[in-house]
Amino acid sequence: MAHLGLIEEIRISSICCSPYNVRTGLGQIEGLLQSIDNLGLLQPLVVRPCGREFEIVAGSRRFEACRRLGWRKVPCHIVDLDDREAFEVSLVENIQRRTLNPIEEAEAFRRYVDEYGWGGVSDLARRIGKSQEYVSKRMRLLGLPQEIRNDLVIGKIGSSVAEELLSLDNGAMCQELGQLASSSHLTLKEIRSLTKMIKDEDDISRLPAPLSRSGNEQRRRSADEALRRGVLLLRTTLLRLDEIIDDVDDQWVIREFLMEYRLNLHESISSFIKVRLRLNSLVKERAPELVEVVS
Repeated sequence: MAHLGLIEEIRISSICCSPYNVRTGLGQIEGLLQSIDNLGLLQPLVVRPCGREFEIVAGSRRFEACRRLGWRKVPCHIVDLDDREAFEVSLVENIQRRTLNPIEEAEAFRRYVDEYGWGGVSDLARRIGKSQEYVSKRMRLLGLPQEIRNDLVIGKIGSSVAEELLSLDNGAMCQELGQLASSSHLTLKEIRSLTKMIKDEDDISRLPAPLSRSGNEQRRRSADEALRRGVLLLRTTLLRLDEIIDDVDDQWVIREFLMEYRLNLHESISSFIKVRLRLNSLVKERAPELVEVVS
């Protein structure tokens, strides 16, 4: 995606931002500002003629840093690009520099494919030098609950963890497991194991049939939520305990103690699941008896 052009210094007052900017914000630019102040601008902005101005194609953060430093002119690489080419150049530069968070990437891909209609997923992948799977996975992140997307933007969870959460069809369970991953700093291995457990057991992923009485429904949901959260927390503890057991493989006394505790955890998990199954069974068969179960 190389483009010939001219290198010239252009007045900052003649440079404008692009409506096709792939970034949603400038982020922290203090470090960049200090670097430019000390070393100068090591790489010129990429701009294109747009009416009587020059529109930024790549380098919005560098432009803002130079503006704050009071520069009157800034070195620019002037290229002749149409809207689609300008968007692609901006996207490629930001991906290479890793300045976009996963949600910004996903939103940029969506705009290219759906909003602007410049090409399909395979076309975009080829143009930016990424695999079709990479682009598709990024775009799927936009289907996550908003709270999980927010955690992904600020780095509380990684894109691999978020992609694993997408395998859950149950939106409520996806959000709950995402919150647990964020608050407990679960690893990808732990999340993958938990999602597999959830998908393998219908009693974990399927909500009971709705009740006719709103009061009973609310109490049933509260009880079910508490039991489900208990199962998740116990399973998370079990995963971390397995890692500890692996680390003390040569200390048989400690290992035996931990294995006994592991067995107790398994029994507790089974008890939680049995209570949930019993509760759900009562709800389906005799809804009025729910009051007795959750009281």
